[in-house]
Order: sequence, then C-alpha cells, then structure tokens
Amino acid sequence: MALDISISLSEETLEKAKRLAKQKNKKVTEVLGEHLERTLPDATDSDLPPEWENAKKVWLRIHPELVNTYLGKYVAIVDEKVVDYDQHRSPLYIRVKEKYPNTFFFTRLVTIEAEPVLRSGRLQLL
Repeated sequence: MALDISISLSEETLEKAKRLAKQKNKKVTEVLGEHLERTLPDATDSDLPPEWENAKKVWLRIHPELVNTYLGKYVAIVDEKVVDYDQHRSPLYIRVKEKYPNTFFFTRLVTIEAEPVLRSGRLQLL
C-alpha cells in the first residue's frame, strides 16, 4: 500500500529525479519511491548510530547495579553515569535535556530484566 508523504529535496536532487523520471516515462514520485525501496536498509541493531550501540553496551554492563538502587524508576545516563532519575520519563527527560543540552543521553526504566522478555507472542516487561 502506498502512502502519500511530503519530503524536502534540494533543487539539484529534484532536477536529477525529474530527468530520471522523464527517461523512464514515470512520475517523479514513482521514481523516488522506487529508489527508496531499493536502497533503504532494514533497520537492525547494527544500523544504530554508534552512540546507541554504546548506550546499549553500557546499559547491559551497569544494569545489575541499577537494579539495586533504581528498580522501578527511569534513569538518565550520560557518559556511562546515572545523572538523574524519576518515577516518570517525561520530567526526567526535560530536566536532563536542560542540564545537558548538546549531549547524547538515554533514559530507560530499570526493571529486573535488562532486556524485555518475549512471552506468548507479546512483548512484556517483567
């Protein structure tokens, strides 16, 4: 099923797409859609930006310590350290974003299991 979306292109890219569409006797939208379908990779963990790959490794490494102190709370982690925590993710996110405006950080709920467990075909956090 095709969906209509709006994207911003440089003039140069749009001109390239127009020329290709004319060569193929197709609409520009068809040419762009076909190109994206051919070239966009499927998202997998290995496609994550390096910051997220590192964050995942940090999370798995420090998770046992976090359970002892922050179980049931959201934590914010910057440079491999917990910088803040809260019962709710939104206020935590706002505080950390204000305190570290141009710094990568991640927030996550501390649960007994480091990763969600799949049971009965449904994703459940245990």
